[in-house]
Amino acid sequence: MSKQMLDFFGKFFSHYSKVPDRTVFLLTSVICLTCLVFALTAEVVFKIMPCSLCIYERYVYVAILLISIAGIVKSPPLLTQWLCTLAALFGCGLTIYHIGVELHWWQGLAACKAPQGIKAQSMEEMRRAIESEPFVPCDEIGWRIFGIPATWINLLIMLSLAKLSGFKIWLRRK
Repeated sequence: MSKQMLDFFGKFFSHYSKVPDRTVFLLTSVICLTCLVFALTAEVVFKIMPCSLCIYERYVYVAILLISIAGIVKSPPLLTQWLCTLAALFGCGLTIYHIGVELHWWQGLAACKAPQGIKAQSMEEMRRAIESEPFVPCDEIGWRIFGIPATWINLLIMLSLAKLSGFKIWLRRK
């Protein structure tokens, strides 16, 4: 690395180490809340239905949001940062799995497959059964934001959340 890059990163880390823990937790909370509101708006307003893996990814955002709120309220900062980092890394793994399912690298979960064996006595009962539970397959790219699949954007956000709290842990060791 060049001296200029090392100077830049050195200044960044020295400034970041001075950022209060509560500010980092507040930023993490805002990011998670924004992602959840964006996803729910896409679902309710624009009728873009999520698949099962998308729902599981939302649970990770809720977990990180709750952990961050605990950090704001005065939970032990190091423990809370570890929990945020681990939850975000779990979210990264889940999102990578979801991307792999979309790209047909591997099979999805059982919840990602269309329901089998609908027990209906007539065509009308079958139509009602199918309409009552809308199914969204996990192995298709559900929606894109500016041409980029939402799962890829989700991966970038999860990586950013992991870095946000992970850097604070790393800087504590110094």
